[in-house]
Amino acid sequence: MSGPTDTNTSLYIPWGWSVTPVDDGTHHTCPPPSAILGTFAVVNAAVGIISIIFGHRRVTKTLTCKLFGHMNSTSWMWMWIPIVGLQLGANTLVAKIIHLTPGYEQNFKTWELTLFFTARPRISWILGLPLSHILRHRSPRKYYHDGKDYAWRCFALSQFIAEIVLQLITAYTMGTTVAFAARHGYYILGNLTQEGQRAHMMYSAALYWLCGQSVLLVVGIAATVCSLRYTGDYSKRMHVIMTYVGVAMLPLSWMATWLFWAGYVRLAGNQ
Repeated sequence: MSGPTDTNTSLYIPWGWSVTPVDDGTHHTCPPPSAILGTFAVVNAAVGIISIIFGHRRVTKTLTCKLFGHMNSTSWMWMWIPIVGLQLGANTLVAKIIHLTPGYEQNFKTWELTLFFTARPRISWILGLPLSHILRHRSPRKYYHDGKDYAWRCFALSQFIAEIVLQLITAYTMGTTVAFAARHGYYILGNLTQEGQRAHMMYSAALYWLCGQSVLLVVGIAATVCSLRYTGDYSKRMHVIMTYVGVAMLPLSWMATWLFWAGYVRLAGNQ
């Protein structure tokens, strides 16, 4: 299968929509890829730092007037729901703002851009992995527990479960990309023009993500189901699963999404 000869980068974008400036005779220049990816990194870091501060058990307890933030809390079993809701809500809001911004051709639906933004890399769950192991000993008599206080463990588990759910949603974008590239034979470099070779990083990252994440999801879900068969400290068992699966997700998922976005930004240009 021979690749297209047109240098229009839209030929290599897997979805049938784009956000492009209206051709009104004015020259539009998008920021360079390094600036766009740098913005992603700064926003990621800022959100991560804020989440660490508010995710500490004692800060949560103070802000909620002692309603939440108790030692050995199991609120992580449902706290992932508002986290996912906030992520999707923020993505929807940004997509809607872009859709209402004049001066651009908007041939996309809000939900399409919302799902696409979900594929962006996030850092809060990564920061939660090492922080969840930080232990402070407190008086067992005062706190009516064994005195072991893992101040970030509930935060880490909530963020991790939320990330798993968001990764499941991300599978739509990654799967669409892989199916598009395979259908057109774009995984063979000889089928790509020089312009199209910029897309190869995006295609490869999507395939890498799909293979690695599929294995991790199966292993993680199986381990979780098996752990529920036994009574005892569910938080401790889930923490062990989170640690092992989370560490494996760093190269198989988080790095893959960065490579995916790096390839897309390089390819899209003003698209």
